[in-house]
Amino acid sequence: MTSAPTISTNDGFSLKLAGIVALAALGAFFGVGIVRDVLAQWDLGQSANPYIIPSHAFSLYVAVPLVSLACSIFFLAPGLIIATVTGREKALAHWLLAGFGLSIVVLTAATSAFQIATGIVLTGHRFFALVAVVNLGALLLADILYALADPRITYK
Repeated sequence: MTSAPTISTNDGFSLKLAGIVALAALGAFFGVGIVRDVLAQWDLGQSANPYIIPSHAFSLYVAVPLVSLACSIFFLAPGLIIATVTGREKALAHWLLAGFGLSIVVLTAATSAFQIATGIVLTGHRFFALVAVVNLGALLLADILYALADPRITYK
């Protein structure tokens, strides 16, 4: 059984995690247009051979799956980061499930709080920006919790 990532020593873990989230954010942000273009071509599925479409192979079979993976990582990152820092989930499946649940709770709470405070309904790029801020907050929380758990770091 594969184990979930845990923080035992930092060794640049926070920086690596921030890099993964940043790459996922860039892929998700710039790839949404590709997904929209492919969705607009839904009529290609009505052809005689809808499963293999060579003229759109790159966008259908490479770009869209990569953008989907980037979006999944970006939107699940807050919960996965918190689940990693707490370190309670030892198996990979439990870690993914805990991260999924935490992401739903954290993003729902952040979105609701923002909408109640400002009255602005978040859609599109505004929602993306809020998720980016929540990811940044989760990364900062991870760094702070690691620093508090490290006995070599002292505060005066």
